Amino acid sequence: MSASKNPDMYANPLFSVVVLNHNKKEKVLRCLESVLKLSWRPIEILCVDNASQDGSAETIRTRFGESVRIIERTENSVTQARNQGFLAARGVYILSLDNDMLLPDSNLLEKAHSLFTEHERVGILTAKVASPEEPDQFQSEHWWHPFERDTHQDRSFFTDYFPEAAVFLRRSAIEETGGYDEAYFMGFEQADLSIRMARIGWKILYSPSLVCIEDDTRAEFVSK
Repeated sequence: MSASKNPDMYANPLFSVVVLNHNKKEKVLRCLESVLKLSWRPIEILCVDNASQDGSAETIRTRFGESVRIIERTENSVTQARNQGFLAARGVYILSLDNDMLLPDSNLLEKAHSLFTEHERVGILTAKVASPEEPDQFQSEHWWHPFERDTHQDRSFFTDYFPEAAVFLRRSAIEETGGYDEAYFMGFEQADLSIRMARIGWKILYSPSLVCIEDDTRAEFVSK
């Protein structure tokens, strides 16, 4: 699919979608294809390319044109890249995705907006991350919530954890906390951000209505 410029997609976006990628060209293309199928407009879509060497940035530019804004980094750092994407995004709300996330629900952003509007002190909405084989089952490796998965995966609840693979963030909460601590390369930075948010009164809400499908067993944006 080749996308041409659509000015209405960018004018004063309420939502920005920020996708992080490193050397996973085919995965990030599938991810961006699913993002472009979201019904919410206007929407801003950014891809932060974390020093890829597989031609990801060039392929994204050719495939999607100006529908996707690319931020090309020369250094591979997960927390720095996420923060850079947040700073570049213009939306009031930000959906942060790893390159292996697929969005099966075209009304995903409408649901997130409703939840953010209902809960004014929710700084983060965390999604139900499932697999293509079991789209109704929250993947066990992402479940670190303080409740049993089998009894709570289909309930909404406040939590102290969020998987970074697919997370909705309120811009004002990110600005107040300063985003991720870049002293962490990858790992534990979400726990640190959760603690800092809680200290100043922001909440994290899990909602099973926000479904994201993982394209593989785990995100692959870090050099092996």
